Amino acid sequence: MGGIFGGGATISHEENRINALQVQQSTYGTVVPVVFGTNRVAGNLIDYMDFTAIPHTKTTTSGKGGGKVTSSETTYTYEVAIIFALCEGAISHFGKVWRDKEIYSSPSELRFVAFTGAAGQQPWDYMASKHPERALCYPGTAYLAAPNLDLRNSGSLPNLNFEVYGKLIYPGSLDAHPADIIAAIIADEQIGVGFPAKYIDDLTGFRNYCTANGILFSPTYTAQTEAQEIITSLCQAANTEPVWSQGKLRLIPYGLAEVTGGGATYKPPKAPIYDITMDDFVYVEGEPPVRAKPNLVADRFNVQPIEIMNRANDYNIEPIKATDDVDVSTRGIRQADSIEMHFITQASVGQFAAQSILQRQLYTAMQYEFTLSWRHCLLDPMDVITITEKAFLGLDHHPVRIIEIEEDDEQNLRIVAEDCPEGVNSPTVYTTQAADRPSLNAAADPGDANPPILFNAPAGLTGGALVVYLAASGKSINWGGCGVWVSQDGSTYQRIGSVTAPATMGRLTADLPVPPPETETVEGGMQNPDITNILSVDLSESRGQIYNVAKEAADTYTTLSYVDGELISYKDAELTGKNCYDVSYLVRGIYGTQISAHKEGAPFIKLNEAVFKYNYAEVNSGQTIYIKLTSFNVFGKSEQPLESVERYSHIL
Repeated sequence: MGGIFGGGATISHEENRINALQVQQSTYGTVVPVVFGTNRVAGNLIDYMDFTAIPHTKTTTSGKGGGKVTSSETTYTYEVAIIFALCEGAISHFGKVWRDKEIYSSPSELRFVAFTGAAGQQPWDYMASKHPERALCYPGTAYLAAPNLDLRNSGSLPNLNFEVYGKLIYPGSLDAHPADIIAAIIADEQIGVGFPAKYIDDLTGFRNYCTANGILFSPTYTAQTEAQEIITSLCQAANTEPVWSQGKLRLIPYGLAEVTGGGATYKPPKAPIYDITMDDFVYVEGEPPVRAKPNLVADRFNVQPIEIMNRANDYNIEPIKATDDVDVSTRGIRQADSIEMHFITQASVGQFAAQSILQRQLYTAMQYEFTLSWRHCLLDPMDVITITEKAFLGLDHHPVRIIEIEEDDEQNLRIVAEDCPEGVNSPTVYTTQAADRPSLNAAADPGDANPPILFNAPAGLTGGALVVYLAASGKSINWGGCGVWVSQDGSTYQRIGSVTAPATMGRLTADLPVPPPETETVEGGMQNPDITNILSVDLSESRGQIYNVAKEAADTYTTLSYVDGELISYKDAELTGKNCYDVSYLVRGIYGTQISAHKEGAPFIKLNEAVFKYNYAEVNSGQTIYIKLTSFNVFGKSEQPLESVERYSHIL
């Protein structure tokens, strides 16, 4: 490292400057997404301006006297004013932001201003003042705008995703209620079909069923999709069937058990509602009145996987499986194709959906076809009845669920029903714990550095050079190192280097006396070990660890350490507590340092490669310098601003 003062020749280097934003992708004419509940959404760039390059010049000085050489290097970081459209408004608000591998708790941490797409939304103030000809309201669109998005040293945009708290969030939850979602898709004229609400039957039963079972969704629709496809998918996950009956759309849960939860109670309709006997069937004498056939499923699977976007793991795709272990032990594993249900954000809801799908397709083994007269016209799809037909099939009050009703040319009702075994239609709600994958946040707060330990190294250690040793560590486990800044006057600072690993540093937890006379330094520089005293040290502040070494290693200073002005080497380090040690076999007074007594609380440093070293000139001896340490995290990011950190002083 060079000295603090510069002079002589100057060498300058400047990196190539980027003059315009490099846009990877921005789609024109794309669908504006609709977000129900809370989910993760990628924005679409809709405008940018004011791309700015900011120069940063770093100056270093090397050499001595008239041979000093000053080197300056200029690099650039970049900023841009930018607008990202997120989704259809109005929404509640925005939450987390994912920038590449970094996670921020709020858009404001990246200088974004939020617009929720509310009615009467005004243009962005920055745009109105700087570029009034481009100041648009973007009515009905939720968007984020930043006057100076930090692009760092790149001229291109980072990968940005945003947590959107969207429409119809259910009270006390982050998700939306399926009944509200489906009603909006059907009846809303802006984001839905605009189908008259009067043709939707009372949803109270469906609403109570979902509430009691904790079934809530957060779908994000980013492309045009048929309403029928959306409703079918949501109902499948909610163990419900949509049917058109008596001129209205009805949403009827498969569940036949009473359920209470979430402040609601679901009471299933009476089942069975009718017992069909031989007197009710319309059939030709001599032919079976009921025709049975296997359920038209390609295979009866015993493992049903689905895919969800787990909020607990930053909305990453996560598999959920339901397995029937009894059937697996009998027939082996028969796994169905995975079903994409990215509108599910909770593992417990995903488990419910997978279990209900598995039970229905595995245990609904048979379908039945029969014909009834018009006097049974009040029967509807999803009604549960029993059928009795003993002559051909041996059915005696066999429970079935009607899945299809069709009127034939003779005004009779052709009915298709399926098995409805007890317990199958109400899946057991299992306690579910999704895999908790560690989230690596490259923007994690590094926390402050601990107060550093500095000392002027003895000439015997440095070969006569004037060197300051600095030991630094962090208070947080996210601490990855720090920039080292030095000032002569306490106001103007120059960066002289970086610490990239915590030093092994701490404090004595007991007094260390002077050793008995026979163990002091002898003539010729040979060291006799102090085998009487114990050096007790606490390394918790740096989370440091030290280890035993061989006698030869201690005698040759492999474990060289600094203790409040004295250099010591040791052989044995006994762990006495977390990051606490009793150190013995002490070689003391190394490199001409004075053997002395040290009080409890005296500083300790293990002198290894993690200790920062800085050379200074003899003319600076006796001068007070000021030091600041700007911490960065283990990813080398989120470095603290210089003005926010503590100032320390040291006399050279």
